[in-house]
Amino acid sequence: MSQGQHHRWFQTSRFLVDAFHSRNHHNDPTCQKYCNPTPQVKDDPNLVLPIQDGNSQQARFQHAFNTEAAEQLNAWFGGYASQLSHMHPANHDFLVHVMLSYHFEVKGNM
Repeated sequence: MSQGQHHRWFQTSRFLVDAFHSRNHHNDPTCQKYCNPTPQVKDDPNLVLPIQDGNSQQARFQHAFNTEAAEQLNAWFGGYASQLSHMHPANHDFLVHVMLSYHFEVKGNM
């Protein structure tokens, strides 16, 4: 942003932030336009799901993922970043799969 290149970068990229984080940036027009955690379907249809409410003909839109859970999972993976960054891609994918399986198995038994 300091070099004035952010508009060009944002034309091909989106940087969605957690809804709790975005509250601190409500006065920043750049953040509101390019980092909005509540995108419309036209922005990126993979990020929202249309939900029908009862007999209503009008669909409402809901996040397709939980940003807070994603932040917590990324923080958990952060402890393993140094080991994972030096692995061969196949070993990396296998270990991440095993770690996720173990993590969710342990969380499921709590």
